[in-house]
Amino acid sequence: MKSILSIITLTFLIALGSCKNNQKEISQSNDEISNIAIGTISEEKSSNKAGILNESPPALCEPPLEKDQLKIPTKIIKNAFMTMELSNYNKDKQAIIALVTKCGGFISNERETNNNYSINNVLIIKIPAEKFDGTSEGIENIGKKIDSKEITLEDVTAQYIDNASRLKTKKEVLNRYMEILKKANNIDDILAVENELRTIQEEIESTEAILSQLDNQVAYSTLTLTLYKETGYVASKKSFFSEIGDSISSGWHGLLSVLIELISLWPLFIFISILVVFCYKMIVRNRAKNIVKK
Repeated sequence: MKSILSIITLTFLIALGSCKNNQKEISQSNDEISNIAIGTISEEKSSNKAGILNESPPALCEPPLEKDQLKIPTKIIKNAFMTMELSNYNKDKQAIIALVTKCGGFISNERETNNNYSINNVLIIKIPAEKFDGTSEGIENIGKKIDSKEITLEDVTAQYIDNASRLKTKKEVLNRYMEILKKANNIDDILAVENELRTIQEEIESTEAILSQLDNQVAYSTLTLTLYKETGYVASKKSFFSEIGDSISSGWHGLLSVLIELISLWPLFIFISILVVFCYKMIVRNRAKNIVKK
């Protein structure tokens, strides 16, 4: 009986030991699985992190680039104003004109006045922009004294770009209307498209004229040069009798001018004459009636 109990007890202990060993193996296997999973997750995280670091960051605060953006250099209009006294008027004036011509410029306008005290002349000079500084310095060296000098710069780049962009857009619209005109079959449609084409073409020509004017103003700087020479009071060289003859002649011409003006008013004189005759007849008739009544 004791031997049977010992055998049963030994069997139970062996079974209990095998169960504990199986639990240890299961826990070890579970730990291995969890370690593998954790390693996989960490590898994925590290790979994702490396990918994020390798990616280039997005550009911030950068405006989108326009493929058809116009690249136009700076457009500056230069104007200058100078007042200068000359020592020898005729000689210095010719020297200035020769210098301007040599530098590729020209005189666009001239207004000269002469009185008993001084000679004055205002020249509007156009000078190539790249030669403006050298030419103006050369002109200053010719003069006797510089009374005043002013230079103004006007940046018209934005205005030029705006008109150039409009011109480009209008030409694109013109091309679209040309394609529509090729496909139009109805006379009314053709006339309508041609009317739009004419309007757009006029707008294109107007914009091209504005751009051409801006180009010309930028290419040629303008110098408004005032020249003068003090001469002092210069008395008239005419004799007394010569001046009397001039006075009589001017008086005669003045009288003729008055007569011509009066002759040109002949319709008014005729109207006044008719009105006077009518009034006279009315007065005479009224007097005759009064006499008859008496």
